[in-house]
Amino acid sequence: AWGWLPDGNELWFAVVIGIVGLAAATAVNLARFYDMRLVEADDNLRLEYGLLTHRRLELPLDRIQALVTKLTPAGRLAGTVGITAHNASSAGDTTNSYLPAVPRADGSMLTGWLIPELAGSPDVQGHPRAALRRSVIRWTVPTSVAVAVAVLLARSATGLALFALIPVAVALGWRAWRLLGHAVESRVVISRRGAITEHRTAVRRSRVQSVSVGANYFQRRLGLATLRIDVAQPLGRVTIRDMDASGADRLADELVPAGRNDLQAGED
Repeated sequence: AWGWLPDGNELWFAVVIGIVGLAAATAVNLARFYDMRLVEADDNLRLEYGLLTHRRLELPLDRIQALVTKLTPAGRLAGTVGITAHNASSAGDTTNSYLPAVPRADGSMLTGWLIPELAGSPDVQGHPRAALRRSVIRWTVPTSVAVAVAVLLARSATGLALFALIPVAVALGWRAWRLLGHAVESRVVISRRGAITEHRTAVRRSRVQSVSVGANYFQRRLGLATLRIDVAQPLGRVTIRDMDASGADRLADELVPAGRNDLQAGED
């Protein structure tokens, strides 16, 4: 027990501190990105925002290499999505610009502005049902081990309630499989992943530096493989996990016809 708090109030104190910290972080972000405006000017996208400090950012549309969109549970409730644009400068450096709270109704329009090939909202192809087994195992095994250790340490009937987390992990594994997917267009390749938070990464095919295909022992037994696409920093690498193995090989050959780097064993 903490001596300066009445017994039994430690948990409530921690909860209050967490809520206050979350509220403070939210207030800071609201002030930072207050009154955000997007204006298309010539071949640039101009971004203006800020309450206490007004900022203006120019995004050259022809230098954007990739877009990452992130849809969080809070974003689903608020109807917003976060978008990060990775772009190369004229000096050869790479930077990223983060738009944290774009209304979902405007998200498709904005991504179409930044990478015109995304204007048509390409259909994302789901991955084989064999990937479902790996996804569920990936979520349930660590959760089961953590629950078992917690119950052994607690040594009380209350600890048994933690076993309710295992069905939650199974549901999250199923959800992760449902979101797992990719799409290929003439000038862009898209990767989608996530469970609690959905991540969607779109990369211009002209920006791909190298491609590798890997499959560990368990993936080979299920006819699956992982495709890794290397692009310039700061994005670095885009991973499409648990694709159909033959489809991964075909896509790798399409993206980088020469100089492909095949791997015999994956890391997943």
